Amino acid sequence: MRKIAANYVFPVSSPPVRNGIVVVNDQGRIMDLIDPGGCFREMAMLVFYNGVLIPSFVFPDTGKDNNISENDLFEILAKLTPPGNREKNTQDDFDRLLKKFTLDKAEQLGLQNLSGSLEKGKKPGILLISPFDFERWQPAEGAVVKKIV
Repeated sequence: MRKIAANYVFPVSSPPVRNGIVVVNDQGRIMDLIDPGGCFREMAMLVFYNGVLIPSFVFPDTGKDNNISENDLFEILAKLTPPGNREKNTQDDFDRLLKKFTLDKAEQLGLQNLSGSLEKGKKPGILLISPFDFERWQPAEGAVVKKIV
């Protein structure tokens, strides 16, 4: 079992979890999503990342979870808010964007029982976006997207 935490976990199917902890088994299946009530607490075998954890993106052309490059992520973010308004992103905007490219796509492909969100029993793959600008709710300059699970 692995316990993975970050400043925020975006399950997509439920509100974001501040200092959330995702517990996954050796096959990458989510066993639990722990909401510590915003207060970070250390646990045995816990790895904390600075940034946000999100489910892997689902692309309709392949029907599979895929890594997404930093450039792709910025292109997707640009679709959410027009140029010049990026500073007006909110946590809800970011969550809505994630849903569009994760859970909504998984539902369109009939994969919602396996991927698209960070829920107990699913095996969506988990990405880390770091560093993250929590004031503007977007990846910070120089951010990278890394597959964690």
